[in-house]
Amino acid sequence: SEKDRQALEVLGLNYGVKWADIQKKFKTLVKKYHPDKNRGSKKYEDILKKITLAYSQLKVSMRK
Repeated sequence: SEKDRQALEVLGLNYGVKWADIQKKFKTLVKKYHPDKNRGSKKYEDILKKITLAYSQLKVSMRK
């Protein structure tokens, strides 16, 4: 779906990627953008929110 495509784009992945790869990429991005690692930066907090929403979208659609 369009939402899935956008979610993959946020995570920097291509369509047709395996769930295990999505999980690996998500964990990498969370470590990179986590506010605790970036002195509570609002910018990184917003990026992390987008990443988390994208991951949640994919989790719902790929678990069906």
